[in-house]
Amino acid sequence: TDEFSVDPQRWCFPFAGCVAYRGYFDKAAADRFAAKLAADGLDVQSGGSTAYSTLGYFDDPVLSTMVNGGEQYVASLLFHELAHQQLYVKSDSEFSEAFAMVVEELGTERWLSKHGTPADLDRYRLRRERRAQFGELIAAQQARLRALYATGATPEELRSGKEQAFDTLQREYQVLRATWQGNTEYDAWFAQPLNNATLASVATYTRWLPALRARLERVGLRAFYV
Repeated sequence: TDEFSVDPQRWCFPFAGCVAYRGYFDKAAADRFAAKLAADGLDVQSGGSTAYSTLGYFDDPVLSTMVNGGEQYVASLLFHELAHQQLYVKSDSEFSEAFAMVVEELGTERWLSKHGTPADLDRYRLRRERRAQFGELIAAQQARLRALYATGATPEELRSGKEQAFDTLQREYQVLRATWQGNTEYDAWFAQPLNNATLASVATYTRWLPALRARLERVGLRAFYV
């Protein structure tokens, strides 16, 4: 992202259209590209990705590195990536990823209902609730920064306001975390250097989740796909 924007830059490719991220099979190459962007004054976020989809154009690989998280993790991963084969909207990363997330959530719940225990299902639903609360924090932070960046203040004032906004986000997380009965799954995310790009990396997957969840609950899966 630009230093004073929460909207990610886009890169355009055949088939996928213009997307809000880039994928590399070589970490060193990804790090070099990230360093170049940072040197140009942009906010950058770089990290690993467990799996990917070829959107139905090719047979998707399932590698040994994708199946280390246990059966439920693998089930969720498969539901998410296969959803991209069912529906992918070119040049709309936010919609496409949120769609896959909603399908992943429903698929995982149904899978646990059949293959797990009631306690497994309760734990998953609680984790999904925490994910929703985390997404709300990110959306609120983006709205806060969007308003700041639109003020026309000087770069120095914007940098100061940006730093204060991220301090506020950290305090909000601590308040939320206190309601999670000791859960620490988002501590590592908040421990990293935060900037516009780290927010965008989350918002790309969560921005449309509330609307799509509501749609799915209202019309059911068959009509949702239609």
